[in-house]
Amino acid sequence: MSWTWPDADRYHRERLEKFHIDHAASYAWLLQNDPRVPSDIQAQWKTAGRHRDEFPDNNHWPWQIYVRQGRRIDGRARVTQHNFIIDEKTGRTPKVEHPIAIGEHSFDVHPCHDRRFAIDDRWMEGVLWFPKKASGPAQPGQVP
Repeated sequence: MSWTWPDADRYHRERLEKFHIDHAASYAWLLQNDPRVPSDIQAQWKTAGRHRDEFPDNNHWPWQIYVRQGRRIDGRARVTQHNFIIDEKTGRTPKVEHPIAIGEHSFDVHPCHDRRFAIDDRWMEGVLWFPKKASGPAQPGQVP
């Protein structure tokens, strides 16, 4: 992940894009060729590669990389990771004074370690939300 993407200038974004492409290509090469990788995994990865019919004018790489959460909106407050972590003392996420909007969106993340858990007979993996809706009266600033 690149935390610098939202504020980066064109030159820095080009460097980040090259880094990500080099990383993806190097990782695929490692899985295909490194002798420490089990042969069955190597064989599976040797069938992987860039599609010959896609992006032929760009060495078969997409014209731009996919960047999630690549924008920041500044206001009286900025949403950060801190806003989504439940405080053990209060049992809730931090309050924001006089919010102008409240939204609900499941953050879709890909954790570095296994975080699967079952809720209502559904396996949840890679999410930072609890799949039950909040209840109670509407608060100032909520948009129905």
